[in-house]
Order: sequence, then C-alpha cells, then structure tokens
Amino acid sequence: MPPGIGQLTALENLSVFMVAKDMGVSKRSGGLGELRDLNKLGGNLEIMNLRYVKNPASEFEAANLKEKQRLQSLTLSWKLGSRYDNNSDGGPDDVENDEEMSLEELRPHINLKWLIVFGCGRLLFPSWISSLTNLVKLRINNCKKCQHFPQLDRFPSLKTLGIYNFTDLEYIENGINGDRAFFFPSLEKLLLSNCQNLKGWRRDTSTPQLLQFHCLDHLEIRSCPNLTSMPLIPSVQKLVLKNASKKSLEDILKMKISVSQSTSSCSSISPSQLKILQIENIEDLEFLPEELLTNLTSLQRLYIRYCSRITKVSSALRHLTSLEKLVFLACEELDLTDSKDHSDMRWQYLRSLRELQLINLNKLASLPKGLQHVPTLRKLLIKSCPKLQSLPGWMESLTKLQYLWIKLCPLLSERCKSNICADWPKIAHIPNISIDDRWIQVDGCYEL
Repeated sequence: MPPGIGQLTALENLSVFMVAKDMGVSKRSGGLGELRDLNKLGGNLEIMNLRYVKNPASEFEAANLKEKQRLQSLTLSWKLGSRYDNNSDGGPDDVENDEEMSLEELRPHINLKWLIVFGCGRLLFPSWISSLTNLVKLRINNCKKCQHFPQLDRFPSLKTLGIYNFTDLEYIENGINGDRAFFFPSLEKLLLSNCQNLKGWRRDTSTPQLLQFHCLDHLEIRSCPNLTSMPLIPSVQKLVLKNASKKSLEDILKMKISVSQSTSSCSSISPSQLKILQIENIEDLEFLPEELLTNLTSLQRLYIRYCSRITKVSSALRHLTSLEKLVFLACEELDLTDSKDHSDMRWQYLRSLRELQLINLNKLASLPKGLQHVPTLRKLLIKSCPKLQSLPGWMESLTKLQYLWIKLCPLLSERCKSNICADWPKIAHIPNISIDDRWIQVDGCYEL
C-alpha cells in the first residue's frame, strides 16, 4: 500500500489492504498504522498477507479496527488472495506456521456483521470474539493445527457458520455450556469442510437432553470422514454430503426429532421436509438405503454424483413422490434397467418428476422402462453415456416432454441428429431438441 494513504481520513470504502513483504525495511510501503485514522471506512475490508507482520501486538493495535464502527465485513488473511483460493493445494504462498496466531489486538467494533479469517497454522482465538453480538456470518478457514474452537452457540444473530480446513480439530465444543434452548438460536446455514479428525460437536455427550439446531435450513458436510455425531437437524431443507462414508450418510439422515420435542417455532418443520439432498463421492455406497428415504416424502431434488460403487437406486424411488429433479452423474456401476426386482415399476411413483439428468453413466445401455409411466417429465438430459445406442419406442408416450438434450453419446446422436435418422419418429413430438450442442428443433420447428 502507498505510504500516506492514512491521511485520506474521509475515505469510506477500501476493499483491500495489502501488507508488504518488505514492510519492515522499506519506506515505500505503508504499514497497518495507515489504517489508524480511517474511521469512516464502511462496507467490506480485507487485510491480506498478515503473515508478513513483524511485530503483531503493536502493528495490529495500530490498525485501530475497534474504532471503525461503520465497517460491516472484515476479512483477515494470513496469505494472498484467500477469497479466491478456499482449497489451496500448496504453492509458494501456501505456507504453514507452527507459531500461534493471535488476533487479540485486531479487535473490531461490535457493529461488525461478517468476519472471515483465513489463517495458515495454529490460531489463538481472541477474547473479543464473544462480544460480536451483531455477527451474522462467521467463516474460519485453514487453521489446520488449531485444536480448539471458541464458544459461539449463544450468538443471537449468527445465521451462517463455516469451518474449513481444521485438520487437527476433534470437537467444536469441549463441554456443555448452558441451556440448550439458546443453542445457535438463529443459525440457518452450517458448512463443515475438510476437518479430517472431527468426531462430533461436543466432547461430553452424557447430557440426556440432546442438542438441536432450531432454525438450521442448509447443512453441508464435506471431507469430514470421522464425524459420527451432530446436533439434531429438524428444520434442514438442503443437505449436502461429500467425500464421506455410507455410515456417515446413514447417521446424518437419522438425525430426527419429533415435533412434540420442539423448543421454538422454527423447529416445527419435521425431518420429512428435506427438499434437496446431494450425495457426492460416497465410495462404499452400493445402493440407496430404502429405510432412510421412507420419510423423505417432501424431497424435491436428488443429486447422486461420483458414487463409483452404487449399482441401483430404483427400489427406493417409490418413497419420493414429490421429487421434481433427479440427477445421476459419474456413477460408473449404476444400472437403471435392472428388472430382477421389478424395479422398473418404481418409477411410476415419481408423479412429480419434471427433470431427469443422466451424465457419465458408462453402463447405461437403455433408458429404464419405468420412465414411460412418468407423464410429468419435461426435461431430459443424456450426456456421456457411450453404451446407449437407441431410444425406446415408448418415448412417444412422454407427451409433456419439452426439452431433450443428447451430448457426447456417439451411437445415440447418430440416430437422432436429423429428421431422416432412425430414432427421429420417437422424438419428433418434443418441441426443443439439442444434439451435441446444436439445436435441431426449436419450439416444434425443425432447424435445417
């Protein structure tokens, strides 16, 4: 940063403040002290490259963040470009720090609503973090050697909490703290990612009163293979589970609580109100556990992606009567046409299905017969299914189908690419048809 920027005392917006590597020896760069009198700053401020600060206690205090009462969002980054590099794979700017990082002198004003910390080692959480009672969003990333997390569950306004790359963290809380009725009273979105040793929320689980998130709507758990216990999630409507085990999937879907046990109006939504379920890279998942899908009668979107060992799902489909969108992506062993258990007939229960995507399914040789019993289908995408040679004659029964995309399916594309090809009579009634990114029919008019 240029020296003298601190004299712009009327400055209201400064999106980034960069700490220079040579700040301690060069007069050409402005240090954190330049921020001292910029107390009219509002909006967002990101301070990058904090790892270059030589004397943290004095230089952090010189920034005088506690006087910036108009500041809404603060990002503290120990490296360069944290907002663009959430999952760094290493490099010259991706270094670890064995020393404890203290944020004590970087205390912001209590009006702050967003706090994002992107560290590079062992973080010592400051005492002031519990005073940020207006905080709406908290995200802490890349504190890999941190083993403890601050007490956050009583934040009255906190709606979004993200915990990323805490590889040494085993429990988010180390004990029981107060009345469970005040446990994250406003939290709507929780993101846990790459916490390899995380086992549960609290170390002490002896309490007879189970914790529950009262208003949690969106839960994402990615690459947390040892996570076995979580607070109950009665109100969750979107659940994403990635890079986990079948047991993790089962445990998460079993997190239920009856309406009679609810302690707030937000938790009156039953577990069956889950609307979006995304399952990705569950390596030992061979089939969808039907007993866990029985109560998901309100599920509207189901995504099954990169589950390399899954072979069938159709026996569980009969419970998903409200499903509107179904996506299969890169499931190498999935066979949708297995009729040994009359699974084709399960599709007829999908009375609300409007969109189906079949992508990178190496074993798919034909469309499942049961699809002809889904008259509501409006969109069908078939992509990278090399064994699919032709479309079935019953395609004509899908009278509501409005869009058909076929891409990277060489055998099938050849039979559908024009109105003189073999499969054209089966799809001519579909108003919009795209073959290998070329629209050959639009709104019912054939494109030459």
